[in-house]
Amino acid sequence: MRSSMVATATAVAFAAGALLVATTGEAKAASGAPYAVEDGSYPNRDDILSTTGADLIAGDGKIALTLCSEPHQIKVWARNLTTTENRVCFVAADSGYLSVNIPSAFRIETYDRDIKANVSIDGTTENLTVPRDSAKGFGEADPADPKQAVLLEMRVTGTGTPVTPPPAGDTTYAFTGKLRIGETRSCTAVLVDPRWAVTAKSCFADKPSESIDTAVGAPKQKTTLTLGRADLNSTGTHTSTVSYLVPRPDRDMALVRLDQPANAITPVAISGAAPTANEALTLAGYGRTLDEWAPTKLHTSTLSAGATTATGVDLAPRTPADTSICKGDAGAPALRTENGKPALVAIGSQSRQGGCLGEPDSETRTDAVGARADGLKQWVDGVIFGATDFNCDGARDVAIADPDATVNGAAKAGRVQLVYGAGKGNAELSQALPIFSGSAEVNDRFGGSLATFDHNLDGCTDLAVGVPGEAIGTNAGAGGVHIVYGSPAGLGQGKATVNLTQGSGSGALAGMGSEAGDRMGEAIAAGTTIAGVPYLAIGLPGEDGSGFTNAGAVVYLHGTGQTNVLINQDSEGVAGAMESNDDFGASLAGSPQHLAIGSPGEAVGGMADAGAVSLFNHKLNAAKI
Repeated sequence: MRSSMVATATAVAFAAGALLVATTGEAKAASGAPYAVEDGSYPNRDDILSTTGADLIAGDGKIALTLCSEPHQIKVWARNLTTTENRVCFVAADSGYLSVNIPSAFRIETYDRDIKANVSIDGTTENLTVPRDSAKGFGEADPADPKQAVLLEMRVTGTGTPVTPPPAGDTTYAFTGKLRIGETRSCTAVLVDPRWAVTAKSCFADKPSESIDTAVGAPKQKTTLTLGRADLNSTGTHTSTVSYLVPRPDRDMALVRLDQPANAITPVAISGAAPTANEALTLAGYGRTLDEWAPTKLHTSTLSAGATTATGVDLAPRTPADTSICKGDAGAPALRTENGKPALVAIGSQSRQGGCLGEPDSETRTDAVGARADGLKQWVDGVIFGATDFNCDGARDVAIADPDATVNGAAKAGRVQLVYGAGKGNAELSQALPIFSGSAEVNDRFGGSLATFDHNLDGCTDLAVGVPGEAIGTNAGAGGVHIVYGSPAGLGQGKATVNLTQGSGSGALAGMGSEAGDRMGEAIAAGTTIAGVPYLAIGLPGEDGSGFTNAGAVVYLHGTGQTNVLINQDSEGVAGAMESNDDFGASLAGSPQHLAIGSPGEAVGGMADAGAVSLFNHKLNAAKI
């Protein structure tokens, strides 16, 4: 910005929302304008080359050319430079990267910065380390073997004088963050859920000028998002790696998932109303300005909404004092105030970028286009809260349980039918497959319950399968549960399946004994908590305890491993008392906030089998329940 589920054989249930929508075409506002992705290209590169002889190609904005008469941290000597004494100087932060092409380079000198450099000598790339407050000769300056050298890269790896960070400052737009992609690319993003942010999908495209098509899955380059800081140099707030992205096919928009949820930052609300003609919208971003390449401070500008399409909205400076979208503002939120709070209407996408640093003086146009976000709450919720995608291709998949199916002659052994979206075929799961322990046996009822979640947080949906009739040893109907992991190749084709039974594994399960009729897995519930932690609850309604038959219990897994605890009506904080035939855990339901456990046999006030439901949150108490 320029300015100083799954289903039974008889019913199929889908998670709320849609992972993908029909394509209606990209918005044509500001047609032909560049996407506002910061590509790291050095501002005014051609002018610098003509005046100094140094070709400064691209970087992250933290190493910048300066006059050698001014304070600087890096000095480079080269025979072919046209500057005084054949040298160029750079200011550098305590970290940074710059790609260059400086022929006939022969010396690097540093001041309070540790530097690593790549040089090409006779076509072979060599790595140099230059400690702070020292100098190193190379190429022609190597007395043992003087040769022509070309300086290719410089990277700051440390400093002797750490800078005291400023306070966090204004947090009005704390939900707005700086997205860093690889060495040189950056954008802006906006938090819409503690674990998810919206940004422009063009930020992840290989060549945005040719196509912004982007695949569902992990970003190709390391990506981080820093949120909650009006000044990126301040401390605190939140920084997380981005592990997964879900592009929207009909516009320049994507959801990105954070490895670590930003629980301390309030996400922005998504507006339900379209932008109106001449409406004033506030754009907040970390893009270039009139005179800054990589601003560390969040800045805002007021833009006017213009014509709209189904997917886009024209944006223009409100007044001459307000300015437009620059490189790095792709994904920047365009906001209105609703009920006294900011609401997301659109995000920055394309811009003519007139007046932005590095643009030619001849470019005076400032018109831009935003990708509309209004009305997309259902899509966002569908991605966040459980659209089922076993093979990570962005198309919805379906699992259909058939626990009464005969498998290899075994009646009611059970199976699960899989239907992969986008016409990618069908598959079948049963205990006849080698990925499962045991085998398909009479009355196993594999698929007696199903639940989906992302247990290992790799972006592919995983499937929990209950087998309540499974015999463990001679104990018929002891039951068990399998966690089948999704992968780009499909369910069960990647990470090894986890087989959960009593008396095995760790935690509470390891200390339990399988008994006939426990019916482990008759009910299961799974998902991700509001804190971004995966969970799996497993009902054992036939579990005996404290001398009571069929009192029931629930095993609760919390996290990406197999850590688990036991919950029953003798547990601390659980209402009621353990009694025979309560069937605690016969039914389960979960949400990001809560877990509900049904006890259909619970006696209430002398009324047998009146039933009850116990409601829990996902925070373990002192007893780890």
